[in-house]
Amino acid sequence: MQSTQGTQDQIKQIPLLVTIKNLSEVERFESFILYRCVILEDHYEIKTKNIYLILKKCLNKQIVKNQQLIIQIEDYKVQNDFLVVGKFKEITKITYQESSIEVEEGTQDLKESQLNKFSELMKDNYYNIRATLQDKAEKQTVDGNYFLSFTLIDFFTKQSIKGFLFINVAGQDAYSQFNTLLENHQEYIFKKVRVDTFYNQNQIHFDSQTTMEVIPSSIKWINWNQISFHMIGNDCNLIGYIYKIQPTKQISANLEITKISIFDMNFDKVKIIIWGQFAKTIDFKENTILGFLNLVVKAYQNKLQLQLNYKTRIIKNTKFFEQIEKFNEFQKKISEEFDLIDKRSSFYKMKFSDLKSVHEEFNQTSDLNYINYYRIKATIVNIQEINSIQSINKILYLLITIRDKSEKDFVLRVNDSKFIKKILNLTDEELNGLKEKSQKQVKNQLFNDAQNKKFDLIIIGQNVEINNEIKPSFKLVKIFSNKEDDSKIENIQKIVKLN
Repeated sequence: MQSTQGTQDQIKQIPLLVTIKNLSEVERFESFILYRCVILEDHYEIKTKNIYLILKKCLNKQIVKNQQLIIQIEDYKVQNDFLVVGKFKEITKITYQESSIEVEEGTQDLKESQLNKFSELMKDNYYNIRATLQDKAEKQTVDGNYFLSFTLIDFFTKQSIKGFLFINVAGQDAYSQFNTLLENHQEYIFKKVRVDTFYNQNQIHFDSQTTMEVIPSSIKWINWNQISFHMIGNDCNLIGYIYKIQPTKQISANLEITKISIFDMNFDKVKIIIWGQFAKTIDFKENTILGFLNLVVKAYQNKLQLQLNYKTRIIKNTKFFEQIEKFNEFQKKISEEFDLIDKRSSFYKMKFSDLKSVHEEFNQTSDLNYINYYRIKATIVNIQEINSIQSINKILYLLITIRDKSEKDFVLRVNDSKFIKKILNLTDEELNGLKEKSQKQVKNQLFNDAQNKKFDLIIIGQNVEINNEIKPSFKLVKIFSNKEDDSKIENIQKIVKLN
């Protein structure tokens, strides 16, 4: 392998002990994560133009930086000045990302927080303060310990005081967390900060007891339409309403993915991708409004997307969003129509049809290419499970008979889990349990309970040939709601910007 290490022209034979520095994530794929880094052997940098590290887990680059991670390379490939490390053994412990996302609940009522002005601070006491952070920088002491220095601007008096966080005082975990979360020009409430003096000047010190809460109104919130390709690799902050959470999907033995769909405050639909351990441990709920801090902008197949990573923080408490322009209007519309908002199609434009008219329409044509969508308000009158090859694969396959005001019955094929959950009122766990053959009695009870329920549906009709005879076939493609409230349908059309 051709490369340069100091005066050497060849990398030593495998296995090779190296030190990793300047780790940065490049892109996430289905089965691995690609990092770019600098590799040192015997304190000399390997001069290969591009060095990549392939991992199946997400590394915390700050911790890697602090630990000076050492690995033993056991497999690599060099091509066109690219060194790609595949198989390796950990020599020093790699600290992976925490498996859960720390949630910022948002600040409490300022009157109850008993915040102190900088003019009230005295040495050797602990205080709660509200301040804007500036001039954040990471430095090293003479004995090699890392510390953060920064300037804090008092919310009340605009007085400035220098602040410090020493890794050997606060500990590795607290230091890494603050170094990740603290952003210049952002406003926070800091609780239990300690005051010290240096040349008769007050200084503010963070330690393991110190906690922080971001002030949402100080954050630069944006909408999806403000994100562009030149922002790839950068972080952004969005406020959004979660209307759909997809089940976690196992991509490989060591990698999971979850996708959530939200509406931003401009009512644009946004997808957020969640990988790895985060995908298994997120505690989001549909029909809630959250603030997403530090989502990273990525591109996949020439399309922009947002990803959640170790820097992402969630604000659940919407109280302080009220200071943000247009939030109150957004929250009001969401609270009124949360169960109906859906921008994926133009189905909301459709007028209602009746089953009798649909039946007559298909009787007038035998064209196998004839396909049409219909919006129907109907009642379920019967549910049957179909035993087929799909049942062997634990896919629940139902035939549902619906009836509308025209007293016409239609049979719909349904095998989509999201529809079955809505019709039978099940959770993901309950649905998975229902797919077992031993649950026949439970199924029958659920089928009986679902009868006489009324739904607002979209169905698709298509002519098919069965035993040399052309017959119409219908399939369920969407359920709006089981609530009979036409006024909500009308209102939602005013809220959502339809394509």
